[in-house]
Amino acid sequence: MKVDVAEGPLETVKADAIVVGVYAEEGRLRESAARIDKALGGQLAEILEAERFAGKPAHVTHVHTGGRIPAGRVVVVGLGSPSRPFGARRRRDCGARATSARNPPPSKCWATGCP
Repeated sequence: MKVDVAEGPLETVKADAIVVGVYAEEGRLRESAARIDKALGGQLAEILEAERFAGKPAHVTHVHTGGRIPAGRVVVVGLGSPSRPFGARRRRDCGARATSARNPPPSKCWATGCP
């Protein structure tokens, strides 16, 4: 698997998958995830609600974009409590969960949403 880091709005990144993190207990999507949701016509928020996605550390889901943004899918990773420090271990765990959520893994993935 090849992972690239790029700058710019997530909803404009061409990749097999983009990754966003969602904190537990927030009740709303943060800026980058909210822009993606808007570009997808609200589909991201609908799926998270339907799946009762709580943003807990082990939660992972994905959404196929259907060509509405350049990325083929959006992988959503639960980040846990926003009050917990987000150190190297949590960053690594976030990345590991995101990359294991795909079958087969994409050749190019752009990640953000992890502080």
